[in-house]
Amino acid sequence: MKRLLVLLFVLNLSVANAQIGIEGGVYGEYFRTDVSYTNANYIFSAGAVAYVQLGKYITLNYRFGVGNYSSEYRYIHCPTSWAIGGHLINRNGNIYGAFLGIIPEGIGFYTRKDHSGIHVGLNLLGFEYYHKRKDWHDDFEIRPDFLFRYRFRKESKFQLISPYAGVTLFYNSLKKVPDFKLGIAITFESKKSEPKESKGENESSIEKKKKRIFHTN
Repeated sequence: MKRLLVLLFVLNLSVANAQIGIEGGVYGEYFRTDVSYTNANYIFSAGAVAYVQLGKYITLNYRFGVGNYSSEYRYIHCPTSWAIGGHLINRNGNIYGAFLGIIPEGIGFYTRKDHSGIHVGLNLLGFEYYHKRKDWHDDFEIRPDFLFRYRFRKESKFQLISPYAGVTLFYNSLKKVPDFKLGIAITFESKKSEPKESKGENESSIEKKKKRIFHTN
């Protein structure tokens, strides 16, 4: 537990020193899965998504969704850290489980500075829970997925819409058919606080420019 607290402290320091922004919103997706008793059914899932932006290119990814594939079956998706933390709190009353929620489901990369174009998500810690109501059968999987999302430019009327496609694999078996998914996210992006130059710095930069012009003449 001490090592975990030290790790979280270091993570907080690194996040605090980075240029932070947030892109968040809602999503809906449709995919086929072959997990356990699902019999290769197609599932519609919807929920919330958040990308904590570190600098201009890197993101920490979080996704929370629910879905079903008939009236008898339910599906839940969240980061593995949230599943473990919720279990610790519910089972043992361990409040430190709440700190696990800081750990993301994965990381992502913008391919452009303005965050338009392709955003690649490498989510290695996705948690999926399946529930069959009829005989109260439960199953869960920790699975990696790879998502490619396209963001339109800010000038476009579709700027809030991000269509995406991806694939979800299995850690415990390479023989199972991976899940291929298609979805659409509607996201909003917060403005980052840019560092401002002080008045003295502005004056010194002006003086340097004057000296350069004087020397060239």
